[in-house]
This record gives sequence, C-alpha cells and structure tokens, in this order.
Amino acid sequence: MPWYAHHVTDPFRRHDDHLLQVVLPHIAQWYPAAPGSRGHRLLGFSKSGFGAMMLLARYPDLFYAAASWDAPLLLSLDSDDHYQALSHFGTPQHFSTFLPSVLFQANPAPFQHDFRIILAGHQLFGAEALPPARGHCHTAGLHILLQELGIKHLYRNDLRTPHVWHRDWLEPVVELLMGLS
Repeated sequence: MPWYAHHVTDPFRRHDDHLLQVVLPHIAQWYPAAPGSRGHRLLGFSKSGFGAMMLLARYPDLFYAAASWDAPLLLSLDSDDHYQALSHFGTPQHFSTFLPSVLFQANPAPFQHDFRIILAGHQLFGAEALPPARGHCHTAGLHILLQELGIKHLYRNDLRTPHVWHRDWLEPVVELLMGLS
C-alpha cells in the first residue's frame, strides 16, 4: 500500500524516489508528452487521489495538473491507522508534512493563476461518514481550503457513482483533466 512518499527512518521505503526516478522516466520513454504540453497530469481514485494531490503540491514544476476522485484528501492518522500510513511514513508528524492541505497552504502561488486541480467524487470521502478535522467531508473540505487560499480548481461533487473505478466518473474527470491548459 504505497503512499507516494518516503519513510522518515527506513531508507528502503522510498516510494517517492521510485516514482520519480524509475516509473516516470519509463512512462516518458514509451509515452512522451505531447508537443506544447505543460507537463504530466495525474489522476487518482481514493487513496491514489490523495497521492495525486500530494504529488502535484510537492512537485508543481514536474506535474502540471491533478484530479482526484472520492479521495481521503484531509486524512489524519487515527488511532487504528486504518490506511497503514504509519508503516510508510514512520511517524504521524512526518505523515502530516505530506498532507495536500498542508502542502497547498505552504505554497499556494503555483496554483493561483491556472486551473490545475480537479476535485471530484462524493460516494465515500464526500459523505459525512468520514469527516475530517475541519468539519467537512474530504472533497468539500479541500475545496473550501483551496477557495480560502485563492487556488483555482474545478469542483465536481455532483458526479455520484459508486466508490470503484467506473466510466461514469472516469470519463468526465479525464475529459476535464485533459481540457486544463
């Protein structure tokens, strides 16, 4: 269950290095960016939606845009570590430095001029069943924070499909993602 980041003390858990140094060069070799493209675009569902937002916020010069679908965007480590994040980050403090909300607050400027973010989904993390500390569902909570920071983004909380990979959300979100310029 990788978290697209590195462990604070275990040098063998370096998911971010693997992604940036192995996976992305391999993808670029076989699928080069289109001429005139502004950079890589990320799409994530659920936990990978968290990863897409985190990677965009951490590497705004490498990734141009990201879309998340029904993702735990305002996740905090609960006492039972349901998502096994501690085993990939090491400590709650280290994990907190990778939160999209923290990263966007620390560096909003790259995202205040162009639409580079798409927040979508409602089924699991858009519902009040899993509220984060801000008192909002995850998708709406990050939407509100991005508004407060003046970060341009598209918010599509109206696409109501099950919490699975499904064309009913995938097609419109990919279309929006590819339409960002």
